[in-house]
Amino acid sequence: MGVCKKVTKMSKEDVELNAMGVIIKELESVPKERQSAVLRYVSERMGVKFETPGNTGTAPPFEETSGGGESIKLFVDKKKPKNNYQAIACLAYYLEKWKGVEEWSNKDIEDANKAARRTAIANIPRDIVDTKNKYGFIRDGSDHTKKILTTLGEKVVEALPDQGAVKGIIKSHRKHPKHPRKKKKV
Repeated sequence: MGVCKKVTKMSKEDVELNAMGVIIKELESVPKERQSAVLRYVSERMGVKFETPGNTGTAPPFEETSGGGESIKLFVDKKKPKNNYQAIACLAYYLEKWKGVEEWSNKDIEDANKAARRTAIANIPRDIVDTKNKYGFIRDGSDHTKKILTTLGEKVVEALPDQGAVKGIIKSHRKHPKHPRKKKKV
């Protein structure tokens, strides 16, 4: 006698539960400090925007370390930025890569700077504008109040603390090389 199997279609809820189970199982093999980056990538790839309860669109509060990784203070201390523009790039890099913040505000940079226990940046709005317009380390995000790190900014932070390498990266990204001024004929 044959066994008769009744094939039923999975309900919407069953499909969702199955997908969540697969995602959770796979994420367990990813290091804790990279899990939010993986989830962010998948949501962007799938074109899904989600918000968690209580998410205000700003950076999450700072803990001593980020997901088992290094603290923001240790990160910035290791990078040894020589000016506020490099420091802003380092803080933005930490927010984006370690904290999973897609876009950040002036307030996020101020909070990150405090958490890194750095000397206060006297005029954050001005220095952020200069970091964007003069150096090109950051650019506007979805609106004028939000910013994101550029590829140049990422390369600079990754090259730090080697200031020679930073100069080389900046020089290679210049749109027009500087030409020496020609002397006027008298």
